[in-house]
Amino acid sequence: MVFVSSATTVAFVTYLIGAQIFCFYRGQTRVEYLLDIYAYNLGFLENVRQALGRRWYLVFISPFIPSPLESDGLSYRVCNVENKESKDVKYL
Repeated sequence: MVFVSSATTVAFVTYLIGAQIFCFYRGQTRVEYLLDIYAYNLGFLENVRQALGRRWYLVFISPFIPSPLESDGLSYRVCNVENKESKDVKYL
């Protein structure tokens, strides 16, 4: 019984981590993914910089190293719609 509950917990946590990594890669929240909103997908490295700050590579070493964000938390850069194949970008 312990093995079944442990295996279920590991499977569920693996799914949740995978879903978050997938959305982080695409520059979306889970709700934006479900609603097919991709206005903030700036490419993988730029998505990482937007989320973790200018010194994102140092954040993996220690969370105490300051890494200032490029935005103020209220406004964010959006992708250029003209360069995308699909012209019907949805916004919240």
